[in-house]
Amino acid sequence: MKTIMLFPLIMITLMTSAHSETDPDLPPAAYDHAFPGEIVLTELSTEPRVRKICQAFGADILPGGTVLACGFAIRGKCFIFTLSDADLKAYGHEPRNVMRHERAHCNGWIHEPRVQPRIEFPK
Repeated sequence: MKTIMLFPLIMITLMTSAHSETDPDLPPAAYDHAFPGEIVLTELSTEPRVRKICQAFGADILPGGTVLACGFAIRGKCFIFTLSDADLKAYGHEPRNVMRHERAHCNGWIHEPRVQPRIEFPK
């Protein structure tokens, strides 16, 4: 497990584009902005580990769904748990967009639950 401390200025440079109506994983503009506090990014080695930690923090996870990352604001800090960039890409997701999505949760975004089929990790 690797933990990295990030600060809002770094996040601003990495994530600065509008919500895409064609991509439901991207947050609405109202939540797609820098988090005002500290961001604690923890990279985990496997999807089951991400799932376990996200569930422990109360994430609403669909049975059989794949959990690549989650984000929560607690006591003024944004905690993001995620797979590595390489693993996110292997699952077909752009790491920058995953970070935008999770940071938006720290900014208060709650998206509608959606059916997420289980994604098998590429071999």
